[in-house]
Amino acid sequence: MNLEQEYIEYENKAGFCAYMVYNGIKARCNGKGRKDGIGRCYNKSSMCKEWLENPKAFVKWYLEHYYECEGESMAVDKDLFGDGSGMYHPDFCCILPQGLNALLSNCKKHYYKEGKAPEDALPLGVKYNGKTKKYYSYITFTGTEKSIQLSEWDTAEEAFKEYKMMKQANILRTAAEYKEKIPHYIYEKLLQVEVEPY
Repeated sequence: MNLEQEYIEYENKAGFCAYMVYNGIKARCNGKGRKDGIGRCYNKSSMCKEWLENPKAFVKWYLEHYYECEGESMAVDKDLFGDGSGMYHPDFCCILPQGLNALLSNCKKHYYKEGKAPEDALPLGVKYNGKTKKYYSYITFTGTEKSIQLSEWDTAEEAFKEYKMMKQANILRTAAEYKEKIPHYIYEKLLQVEVEPY
């Protein structure tokens, strides 16, 4: 007698959570043109065709890559390994504890000189002081609540150079703190992060 076992997918709690994450990502990608703080971060986001047409493929990827960091929620990040396109894709995504995900997020850090259009955004983290006509930035180091104002400079490029140095130092220090909590391939990638102006 020839017996063949039929596979019936068991919708467990982990699978249910993965579908919830999937629906959240899909909703963010469909919210194009939003101007509020959170929504604006995802205006250029998209989901790859494979995941869009087959949610089970995302769920499988998610469950294979999921891990936990005690006391933190976990987030799907598309930027650390991404190509700059903002696409949620299995080759670009990883799962990060929220503390690391927030550290790497830069969607709220672009500012504008008064009266300038959005295409005239200043480099990442840089602000303009209209009174002194100088450029500067603030940084909040991981584990602290107080922001530190950095030096004032004649150009936005000089201000960004200082901000970049501080931001990358903060990423390296934080990566060291998470080293034993995250997969090694994520830790190695964090050591290579290059903070870009735009």
